[in-house]
Amino acid sequence: PQLPLYAVANRRGLAGVAFASLKPGQMRYAGLAERDGIAPGIAAYAGLRRAPEGVADWPALLEFWRRNLEALATEYAAGDARVAPKSAETCKRCHLAMLCRIHSLGGPPQEEVRDDA
Repeated sequence: PQLPLYAVANRRGLAGVAFASLKPGQMRYAGLAERDGIAPGIAAYAGLRRAPEGVADWPALLEFWRRNLEALATEYAAGDARVAPKSAETCKRCHLAMLCRIHSLGGPPQEEVRDDA
């Protein structure tokens, strides 16, 4: 949640969020933006195929991030430490399976995407 947190904390004039991927031979930017042309590798959010349901544009995405981050912070402050991956695909790519409690709780989620994180 680091980049969404930075984004919602300083929304004024924000045109995009990105990070640099520094793999040997594959150095590039990755991210999302309000519009095309921000930087190479930064996609316009409006054209994203895997957008959360009901989150059609950049302002809606920032609001979606704000709501989800506030919910996450509230859970954390209340001591809620459930293992809650966003999708089963998350568990497939994770390198920390030996340390994770998800399997003791009945395995990864069956639904494809959670709405709250």
